[in-house]
Order: sequence, then structure tokens, then C-alpha cells
Amino acid sequence: MWHEEIEFPFDGQWYRQEQDFFLARVPSWQIDTSGFDEVERHTIESHRWWSADELESTAERFYPNELPVLLRQLTAVPREPAC
Repeated sequence: MWHEEIEFPFDGQWYRQEQDFFLARVPSWQIDTSGFDEVERHTIESHRWWSADELESTAERFYPNELPVLLRQLTAVPREPAC
């Protein structure tokens, strides 16, 4: 769905990171945080699913910035051609 390379500061250091984002459709879901390392346990406060509308209206930080547009493109129902 999306690939990007970013640079950002975290905990006093600069990082360069490659990120890949995927779209997966599932009938249900449950988040498993059992594999989190110490940094993840201390820095990730919560998780949830967001709609494109919610992403556009939130002050929360999310990546990629283009995610609402990408979600709308990928989840749009194809229309039948007009006759």
C-alpha cells in the first residue's frame, strides 16, 4: 500500500527508518502486545482502529501523513460503468 523512508529524533538520537504499510481485511482482530520490548512497553500508550474521517480530524500524530487519502482510495467501492 505504501513505502517511505523517514528520519526522526527519538530519545536523544536520530534514526533513519524504512516503513512499509499494508492493507489487510479481516473479519475480526485482537491486538497482541506480548512481543513488545521495554521501549515499546513504555512509549506506546494505546492502540485503536481509525477511520479516514477520524484521522483527518485528529490532533494525534500518525504516519504516513497521506494515510486518510490512501485509505479512501483503497477502500472505495468500484462503481459500475455508466451505460
